[in-house]
Amino acid sequence: MIMRQYLIVVGLVIAAMGCKSGEDSVSCDTTGGAPLASLAQHSWPKFRRDVANSGQTTVDVSTNPGQTRWVFPPAGALGSLSASPIIGTDGTNDLVYLIARGSDGSAQLRLYGIDRNGNSTAQPLDPELTTTLTSTPLLSENGRIVAAFADGAVREYDMSGEQISNRGVGGFISGSPNIDREGTIYVASVTGTFGSVCANGGARFIITVGGTQSSVGIAQGANPDDVGDDTFILASGDSRVRAVNFRAEQQWVFVASAPIQASVVVDEANDRVYVADTAGRVFAVRLSDGQPCTDFRFDAGAPISASPALGSATLYVAAEDGSVYALNLAGLTDDTCETGTPSNDVARWTFQAEAKIRSSPAVATGGDMPVVVFGDDDGVVHALADADTRANELWSYRLDDGSAAGRSSPAIGSDGTVYIGSEGGHLYAIGSPAPATAAPTPTATPIP
Repeated sequence: MIMRQYLIVVGLVIAAMGCKSGEDSVSCDTTGGAPLASLAQHSWPKFRRDVANSGQTTVDVSTNPGQTRWVFPPAGALGSLSASPIIGTDGTNDLVYLIARGSDGSAQLRLYGIDRNGNSTAQPLDPELTTTLTSTPLLSENGRIVAAFADGAVREYDMSGEQISNRGVGGFISGSPNIDREGTIYVASVTGTFGSVCANGGARFIITVGGTQSSVGIAQGANPDDVGDDTFILASGDSRVRAVNFRAEQQWVFVASAPIQASVVVDEANDRVYVADTAGRVFAVRLSDGQPCTDFRFDAGAPISASPALGSATLYVAAEDGSVYALNLAGLTDDTCETGTPSNDVARWTFQAEAKIRSSPAVATGGDMPVVVFGDDDGVVHALADADTRANELWSYRLDDGSAAGRSSPAIGSDGTVYIGSEGGHLYAIGSPAPATAAPTPTATPIP
């Protein structure tokens, strides 16, 4: 049935998509001096960590004791944190960034930088900005913060909060931005625009798709010097997953069973893209042509809005009924993507939380066993060790402001510390307690 839907819709969407492509696309010419900058190579520089949206890090979280390292701000609260923290570096240790409204009740957005001991800096965005931010910013390798806002603009800031560029895409942007190897930003909106904006400020393309809050996934081609080999994959609220090249020329379309809120996961090494929809179904499709893998089928029986995380031959999926699944991908290695008997029996284990899950799980693979971390709507953050046939809960941590984790998803630092926001307006660092001499003190000094 999925194959039949796929074949019918490909023709319809190619005719109706309205792509601006080929010679109509603007070249990202940087001869005028605009810097090229790809994603920063730090522990967690964007939503889902990398351009493939894997949600995976190779650090070891198994030794994290699940205690309060610090809570920010130490007094009062920021605006509700639906975006997730990102992690850069101060040159030696991790430095956590987020953009949020201040604890003084002001509507002005500020750029916060918090070090591993909870000491912070707060830089008001300049010019003053009071629009809404629901997506997670990213950190580029040249030390710039790129954020997409509800007013349809993608803005770039330096570490003092000064605006470097303002690139209009249009629509209400809720999906987190992604960045290719040339510094081109890819972002989509809930009102149906999918835009690619260059480092020089021009639009490479702006096309119309189904409205979405998902983040674009990028499959980087074999040639590291040629972004023309890359594929950009976006899931949307019209139940479709679209793959385009850098000119917005459509490569393929896959149709899921329901609208999609979660971001796709790109598994380039195995020629796969993983998709979870709001009907609770999880699909594997071939990256090269969008062909659905008919030998893989999973139905969680509840809506999925959190983005999956990719481990070693395992996809970790969280559903809104509080269930977390470890799905076995080991049988998806055949190049045809069609062999085998379709089976829903792909879950190695299931863990049941006590509340709804909208927070996208992260997986750390650096220890003896992978560790999956996520938050729930009861305000509990869980760390699960994947013990093959079962999940061993290493710890659970309750957010002490009494609010839900909501859509804020965990970011994992280079030392295994877990960072997550709350709807109550706090950022939590979960790990080993900070030294007693390091009192968290907001200051107005520049971020190093």
